[in-house]
Amino acid sequence: MDLSSFFKYATPVIYWLLIITWALIFGFYMLKVKSVKTKDSLLRLLLIILAIDAFRSFFESTYFGLWYTSFSGLLPRSIFNFLNQPEIVFVPKMFNLITTYIIVTILIRKWLVAEISQKKELNDLVDLQNSRLIHKNKKLLEAKEQAEENEEKLSRAIMALPFPTMIHANDGEVLIINENWEKLTGYSHKDIPTISDWTKKAFGNESEQREISIYKLYDLDKKAEEGEFEVLTSKGTKLVWDFNSAPFGTFSDGRKLVITVAKDVTDYKRASLEVHNQKKLFETMFNTITDGVVITNTKREIILANKGMETTFGFKPKELMGKSTKLLYADSLKYADTGTALFDKNAKSSDNLYVTLYKDKNNDVFPGETFGTKLFDSNNKWIGNLGIIRNISERQNLISDLKLAKEHAEESDRLKSAFLANMSHEIRTPMNGILGFAQLLKTQDLSGENQQKYIDVIEKSGERMLNIINDIVSISKIESGLIGVHLEETNFNEQVEFIYNFFKPEIESKNLQFLLKNGISFNEAIIYTDREKVFAILTNLMKNAIKYTEKGFIELGYFKKDNFLQFYIKDSGIGIPKDRQKAIFERFIQADISNKNAKQGAGLGLSITKAYVEILGGDLWVTSEKGKGSTFYFTLPYQTEIISDKIKKIEVLAPAEISLTKKLKILIVDDDETSEMILSISLEEFAKEIIVARNGVEAVQACRKHPNIDLILMDIQMPEMNGFEATKEIRKFNPKVNIIAQTAYALIGDKEKVIEVGCNSYIKKPIDVSILKEKISELI
Repeated sequence: MDLSSFFKYATPVIYWLLIITWALIFGFYMLKVKSVKTKDSLLRLLLIILAIDAFRSFFESTYFGLWYTSFSGLLPRSIFNFLNQPEIVFVPKMFNLITTYIIVTILIRKWLVAEISQKKELNDLVDLQNSRLIHKNKKLLEAKEQAEENEEKLSRAIMALPFPTMIHANDGEVLIINENWEKLTGYSHKDIPTISDWTKKAFGNESEQREISIYKLYDLDKKAEEGEFEVLTSKGTKLVWDFNSAPFGTFSDGRKLVITVAKDVTDYKRASLEVHNQKKLFETMFNTITDGVVITNTKREIILANKGMETTFGFKPKELMGKSTKLLYADSLKYADTGTALFDKNAKSSDNLYVTLYKDKNNDVFPGETFGTKLFDSNNKWIGNLGIIRNISERQNLISDLKLAKEHAEESDRLKSAFLANMSHEIRTPMNGILGFAQLLKTQDLSGENQQKYIDVIEKSGERMLNIINDIVSISKIESGLIGVHLEETNFNEQVEFIYNFFKPEIESKNLQFLLKNGISFNEAIIYTDREKVFAILTNLMKNAIKYTEKGFIELGYFKKDNFLQFYIKDSGIGIPKDRQKAIFERFIQADISNKNAKQGAGLGLSITKAYVEILGGDLWVTSEKGKGSTFYFTLPYQTEIISDKIKKIEVLAPAEISLTKKLKILIVDDDETSEMILSISLEEFAKEIIVARNGVEAVQACRKHPNIDLILMDIQMPEMNGFEATKEIRKFNPKVNIIAQTAYALIGDKEKVIEVGCNSYIKKPIDVSILKEKISELI
């Protein structure tokens, strides 16, 4: 298609688009003219002009649009021919010209006037606004200056605050920290320009959590937040701060602000902890005290009591709260007296120690020692009292016991001192007889009668000294608890008869009558007891009666009473004063008897006798009247078992002539040369050979070397190996040799020990040669 065809159709289309467009523009302006307010005249006039111009353009576009459309043949050609006439063309052009002049007229006459008027109004309005702006700017400048002055004052005030203070914004910037903040932490503003820097330095591992908590404060509706936290300073020390943070409005640039004020409570916390620890220490000490402790007010009403009050009085501390201390006193007068003397406001003394009677919860009265004192505050004002109460019942009993023990100890010490003096006399006296008459035996031309007389004195003196030594050894063994009981079947009728026959010659030699009263039958007299201890008891009591009786009689008797055998030894001697009847059973009492009543002896016999009776399960006592004699009683348990057909009897063996069919090979084992010499000389008459050993080792070697030894005299106490061990060793290879133990102990129970280790018999030192020969005769 050629261009003429394009323009034929395109030109009409353009014109009709212009027609439609200008029609719409004209309608838009007309609507705007109606909507514009009347007072806005200049705008209304402008819209009317635009509407007229739009209508002119619409009219002209319609004319030429119809012309070109008809010319192109799209409308009837007659329209083109009609519109193409000069007179017809004149009309739109004239309309265009008239419209132009109308617009110009309106612009000149209406627009210019209105514009000038409005410009004047605008100028007036601008002048008014400028005046107002100048005034406002002046006010703003003044306000700015005031704000700057206030900000400076606030800054100075914050810097001068006695508490660490910080202001920070919600973007994390720290705007202000005061001197106290810097001084306490060691961080300046440049060290902590942001909240993040502060939390990292001050809170360490907890910094992230603390930073989150701080950012929540920027919500201006949120209330203040407070709390205690540990803060790490630049020096590495820890402070405890009590933080108080709150919203602080907005900054000039719109940022939200928060102010944080802190209080350093490190010393307070430390002091609080110390006070807490002191309180716990006080409570611990207060309740650890076993004595009763009360704290009262000035009216003596209990405000604090410790656990010791329950121990001392039976009251739990809570039961005593608010109660008067009068509740504790057994004597109301004493309560009043102590109040006046100690706890009254006018009392001069602030503390005192006194003893009074108290009563516990069960109203049981006890003596109590009390320390009381007034309590004062820091202003020296009397605020109450302290009382510490101790139950001294046990102490008073102990003091009483100690006083009694002291008296006993003093008495015992006095008696022992007297005993030692007496013992020195008792030992030196027989020694004087022994050594003195031994010296007299050396006299030339001494007659046989005098020689025998001197020898008798030496023997009696030796026996006397031996008895003293035996008593000392026995009492030592009793006190050390080494005395045992060896029960065996015993017939008391026979044993008492033996005692009677044994002492009868001695009693009759003093022209005394000796009576025996047997109160039980032969079969009833058989019981199980320690025969040797019973013999010692009867012997000591008989010797005691003989010693203190110069004329009259001595009576020995016994009978069965309930489950006991009761014995008595009655005499018509000097008697015992009533105040000394208990003392005579004490150790060493012999030394305390007045000179005219004192007899020879160590004063241990009755003490040993009492100990033996009690060991056997009996009792010993005395009834006596001074100058009229004494009766000693003792009991023994009546202990029976199946009676053996063979009853052991006690016999007094008379010295016998010993005749042996052969001479003996004898081994004497003794570390003492004198003892060995006595034995060697005494046994010469029936010894074909005597071998000597000084200790157990030599004895064993001698037995191995001489297996044909007939008899061994074995000492028990020796160096290197004692007699017990030596006997055991010898019995391992020679069970048949006869062994007689010899010992200087001579205590009850020794015989059983030597028999147990393998000895055939036993003899005590000093050795009675006649008894030794009898034992050899029995064995060989």
